[in-house]
Amino acid sequence: MIYQIDLESGEVSEFGTLPSAIGSHVSAVVDEKYLVVYGGTNGYRFFDNILRYDIENKVWTLMTRQPEILKGNAFLQDGRIASSICQVDGSYAVIFGGCTAAQDESEFMLLPFVHINNNDNFSLINEIM
Repeated sequence: MIYQIDLESGEVSEFGTLPSAIGSHVSAVVDEKYLVVYGGTNGYRFFDNILRYDIENKVWTLMTRQPEILKGNAFLQDGRIASSICQVDGSYAVIFGGCTAAQDESEFMLLPFVHINNNDNFSLINEIM
């Protein structure tokens, strides 16, 4: 579940739902349009997915086309938990480290916002497995 809080009244209301329960993921807001979620776990496996939530339309999509700079990237081969994420220059989401099922990691992944904003790179999803 995604909740929103009215800071003036303190009222909490439902804003959206996740396609599946996941924990230990990282997320960032991109261009005030999308919530981007990477990795995490459902308690059984570690995910290597990049999900995009369209805030206005309340629709989840899955990144199915990778940018060239991510081809062969370890982040998209091994699922991860406990990474960190930040934005750089309003152009990239930078995801760092975390751990796979086998070990702690220390790589960086640069995810270009231009790629995130292109709908052709994402497909509709209903559930993460």
